[in-house]
Amino acid sequence: MTTTNDLRPQLRLTAEQHQLLLQPLHRSRVGKNPKGFSHLEAWDIRRWLIRVFGFGGYKIENRIELVKEIESPPGSIKYRNGGSNEKTVWTVVYRAEVRLTVFDQYGGCAVFEDVACGDSSNQPSLGDCHDNAIKTAVSQGLKRCAVNLGDQFGLGLYNDGGLDAVVVRTVVGPMVADAAPPPMSVEDAPVRPEPGSAPAAEEHHQEQAQQARPVSEPPAAEPRPAPTAVGVRDWTLHADRTADGIRKAAAKLLQEHPAIAAERVTNEHGDDEQLSVLMERRAKELDPKPAAAQPTEHEERRRKRMFALLNELGYGEQAKYREVLAKVLKRPIESSKDLTSGDVEDVIAALEQRKRQLARQGAQA
Repeated sequence: MTTTNDLRPQLRLTAEQHQLLLQPLHRSRVGKNPKGFSHLEAWDIRRWLIRVFGFGGYKIENRIELVKEIESPPGSIKYRNGGSNEKTVWTVVYRAEVRLTVFDQYGGCAVFEDVACGDSSNQPSLGDCHDNAIKTAVSQGLKRCAVNLGDQFGLGLYNDGGLDAVVVRTVVGPMVADAAPPPMSVEDAPVRPEPGSAPAAEEHHQEQAQQARPVSEPPAAEPRPAPTAVGVRDWTLHADRTADGIRKAAAKLLQEHPAIAAERVTNEHGDDEQLSVLMERRAKELDPKPAAAQPTEHEERRRKRMFALLNELGYGEQAKYREVLAKVLKRPIESSKDLTSGDVEDVIAALEQRKRQLARQGAQA
């Protein structure tokens, strides 16, 4: 897509538009894609285009090109768990050239262009696969065009994923030094992904949330939204969480939002569980396990004696010896490593008694 070279009137912003575009990006609008990079939702970009430039105040043009369509017959894809695809699945890649034009109320405009690719992988429906790939490519292209409008459209996210304003001011345009920034409405918190879509990968130079630098506090007029039980559950079950971090979060949740802490959620096993109980259980699971004491030479000899008796009596198979151990000790046994020295002696005594019984029966026969 080439830019026409006609003479357009320069875009002129009102003082209110200018002030709004110079504000830092509010954290409630920022999400994370599957790779952990900060990004904005495409529908949120359109919403802010309407807010800043009005209804009909912008135009989006695009040209779509199919890059690749891959058919994977049944059994051709191998998964990490050892399985494979049972049906034919499709992978589609599209390239989108996008042009964003914004208009002012004086007849001027500004034009921004960029290119992006979008894909949809391993989908059983070819139509849905094409649809998702096209939407992803166009959405990414639109977001890349819109960053030319500054911080409200995600420009600051390129700066280590930060939320601070990076434009701050412009030399041209209305500059109202003493004007208070326009308030951001509370309905902006939080921004959710568009239904039926997954966040696409953003540029790789955006840092993950853990590496983002400290950010300034949001405007005082913007109330911080209360957490949700499902959101806290997902945070708790994340692989990067620590036991100490979960306990601190649980204490804060009980203090500030006791009703949410008492809500019941679906845990990682698919069972219903109170949120505060789930957090405490998860913290215990993440606590460092004490190192097991190494058995002494005598204990090693006794364990070998126990297994020798099990084999001699025909209980050498794993299922059989577990059954024998459980019967002798009167509790389920998952592994012989769970046995204490006292358990081993009890098992040996029972096996030796059984051996003597068999010997007497053989002598009588």
